[in-house]
Amino acid sequence: MTTTTNTTAQKKNVPDYELFHVEEKPADRAKAAAQGKTLAENAVERVWHKAGVGFTTKSGNAITVLVGDRGDPKQKKYLLSWNSFLDNQTEGARIPVASLFQMLDGQPIDFTKKDGVAFLNRDESLNLIIGDRGDPEQLRFNLRKTTQSGPRKSARPASYAPKMEPAAKPAPVAEKPAQAAQERKTVIRRQPSQPSQPAA
Repeated sequence: MTTTTNTTAQKKNVPDYELFHVEEKPADRAKAAAQGKTLAENAVERVWHKAGVGFTTKSGNAITVLVGDRGDPKQKKYLLSWNSFLDNQTEGARIPVASLFQMLDGQPIDFTKKDGVAFLNRDESLNLIIGDRGDPEQLRFNLRKTTQSGPRKSARPASYAPKMEPAAKPAPVAEKPAQAAQERKTVIRRQPSQPSQPAA
């Protein structure tokens, strides 16, 4: 009797991303002193809490982000959609690379209402900010590739490569018409005739 394994179903349940809530609290100065370390006055300690998972969509151009535990009625689902480069031309400012839209069961996604943004970090992970600026209930997460999803560490899809519009070619400069004084002219000069000699 042969046994076949449904690898497709297994792979489908493996998340491509892990979502973490990063808690910042004042660093333990006593512990640092015991280790012979000197901390800055405003030093903080970051504690990472697993907060959810993410799955790449079938198109490969977006990520479905699940915030909360599986089966929890309070779990929320968001679609992370990559922004186009032309929508983010803000010189001298850190710009979001993606937008988040809440996904409600049985309802189409309202793309006119943005529920959050995502910023790309140097380590290719994403910082997700869900909620309005200044809202005390605003949530911040870090989304990064899982080790099971392959060697690629970047949260961006391989197909996502923002392109700048090609620089406009300079308009050709019209040549100035030749000036009359610079025009070449052919001048034929006649030699003066020699006086005739009298006959001897």
